[in-house]
Amino acid sequence: MNAYPTVTGKSRLLLDALLDGEKTTAELAALLDTRHVATYVLRLRRALGSPELVQTTFTGYRLDLPPRPAPVFQLPAPVSGFVGRTRELDRITATTVPDAPGSGAIGSDAPGSGAIGPVVISGPPGIGKTALAITAGHALASHYPDGQLYVDLRGYAPEPPLAPSVVLSRFLRALGVEQVPTDPEALGRRFRALVRDARLLVVLDNARSADQVRPLLPGTPTCGVLITSRSDLPSFPAIRLGTLHPDEAASVVHGNAELAEWCGYYPLALRIALGNLVDRPDVESYVDELRADRLTALSVDGDTEVRRTFHLSFAALDPADAELFGLLGTVPGPDFSAAGATALAGTPVSLDRLVQANLVQQTGDRFALHDLLREYALERAPHSPAAAHRLFQWYLDNARSASAALFPEITSDAVALPVDAALAWITAERSNVLAAAAHCARNGPVALSWQLVDAVGGFLGAQGNEVEYTQAVVTALDAARRAGDRPAEAAMLIRLASAYRNRGDLRAAYELFNGLSFPDVENPWLPSVRGTVELECGDLTAAAASFREVLGYSTPSAQVSGLFGLGTISVLTGDFAAAAPTLRSAADLAAAHGLANHEAACRTFLALCLAESAEFDEAISLLHNALALRGSRGASHLHASTLAHLTLVLCRAGRLAEARTTVTSALEMLTSLGGSTRIEAQVHHAHGTVLAALGLDATPAFSLSLELSVAAASPYDEMRARLGLGDVAGARALAARHGFHLA
Repeated sequence: MNAYPTVTGKSRLLLDALLDGEKTTAELAALLDTRHVATYVLRLRRALGSPELVQTTFTGYRLDLPPRPAPVFQLPAPVSGFVGRTRELDRITATTVPDAPGSGAIGSDAPGSGAIGPVVISGPPGIGKTALAITAGHALASHYPDGQLYVDLRGYAPEPPLAPSVVLSRFLRALGVEQVPTDPEALGRRFRALVRDARLLVVLDNARSADQVRPLLPGTPTCGVLITSRSDLPSFPAIRLGTLHPDEAASVVHGNAELAEWCGYYPLALRIALGNLVDRPDVESYVDELRADRLTALSVDGDTEVRRTFHLSFAALDPADAELFGLLGTVPGPDFSAAGATALAGTPVSLDRLVQANLVQQTGDRFALHDLLREYALERAPHSPAAAHRLFQWYLDNARSASAALFPEITSDAVALPVDAALAWITAERSNVLAAAAHCARNGPVALSWQLVDAVGGFLGAQGNEVEYTQAVVTALDAARRAGDRPAEAAMLIRLASAYRNRGDLRAAYELFNGLSFPDVENPWLPSVRGTVELECGDLTAAAASFREVLGYSTPSAQVSGLFGLGTISVLTGDFAAAAPTLRSAADLAAAHGLANHEAACRTFLALCLAESAEFDEAISLLHNALALRGSRGASHLHASTLAHLTLVLCRAGRLAEARTTVTSALEMLTSLGGSTRIEAQVHHAHGTVLAALGLDATPAFSLSLELSVAAASPYDEMRARLGLGDVAGARALAARHGFHLA
């Protein structure tokens, strides 16, 4: 089989060699007849569209074809009381499963057409599209042992539909990818590579258009795809649903044909009616109420029966539950917790009765509303800005408490949650917090949009590639500019620059600050982040001015940040005598105030100073301490960077066996960096340093470091890579231009 047929030329030779097994650099150099193996490695990575497939080992390269992801089961629980749709289920099976029967019950062993592809289940709201997709998904489980991916695309919700890039980032996280790219095309490539040979069912619920769906298709015949939409989507085979057969509909409501007729044979209306009958043995009295009701003003697509059933269910609620149901329609995110519902209501609530009446769906400890019921809830409930504000404030308070645990340098005025609880909360509510921020940016109160983004920025921003987060920052930044709120604009620029920097896009981060001035804004993080970006871009004079500005603030985090920045500049310029006491003071101050991430950074660069004076034992101890401080709080790129620094110090100390083990660990982490080219350049430089110390060919490692540092616009890393390659003139030119010590 010709794997990756689009790869040609010498890249093809390289790929075929790696498909046979791991190869040393010397073996590949002989095969390709070149000394520039690293160049062809980079070309192959680009051709594959998934750079992580070609792994750097200590002595060469190996191809890591994406392993079949661990089974993931996102499909909602089976729909209770599902009836009918036998013919539609047969068609779904025949279209989504290879060698499935062309007709007959799901699970039949009879051979079929073998034709597979995406299937669209279309029809009006309330007709049972999602129920059919979920039922089919569970029935087809044996054909898809790798599980199911499920997403509600919210194509018809009051809020904007989910963007394909957001969905792909969620899918990749569900499949075990720690860090995901931000570029939409790279997201698609990574997703398709990961599921290339997987037996996985993808359910795309509530799609608005074919354009929303196409980027989400796995593109492999081993995966099935079910799509639900109110519209037929061009170019996809469609199963358009109508109402249930009268006999099937009657069976849902205890065989009462008249009740089924009053429900219009609509599955959602029947389910709501059934919920109303739980505590009402007298079905006839309920039918009498339906006869008496003429709520034609609430018609949808000409079918009054669905809304009439909603109305009777709503009218049967006690006032407190009716008010809560109406308020739940205002939740902008995809789901909510019981605690969130309590915050919304402003008093402790129970969702049990709304779940029992089938007005609210429950999955585990999370709750949601059908999109049609959400529309109805919004119509029946009076507008309540106070309730929405209570929910958003609940998000904000909890996000700040989580941030205080994970990034205490950023949030010092909130009571910190335990770290595990903070991670659990932000994982469960991240999409809801960002949806709330986007809602506030459009509808107000606008200040909450940037406050919410800022509250989760420490954790999500440190990931460097969080698609939803970056979009939310841009939205909040636009809102701040429209509102003329300069402090908020500065805060969002800080967040955006940090996200760009963490993924290695220093040019984008630098350009954000270019030409902007905030003389009226008192925020120490503005000069701190600006100074860090200036430093890493090689503008040391501007960076020094920025860090001195930071020292004008009296908070411990600002003092640590300013001292660390100035100490780092001293390291880069070779003034180690000045750098060491500055960094030691910064580390001690950070430790005294529990600023773990700051302390780790300070101890890392202090170790580099001590290594210059051959104080290797203390330097190595400091670096191990920095790794421990990162702990569960730090993102993987920070851990990899610290490992690279530790490798260099171990080399200088002559502890080459430890250096080899350490840099190997750093190399193994590169797949989780999500494209942080600056950190990758550092790791490959450390790798080259170890290889050179062992008398092995270090050219490929230094070549990779050079190409990556140039791509990241990181002149200091470029200088070190050129020195490793023997380009002393090029390194000296960079040192002279930026004021670097020729390390």
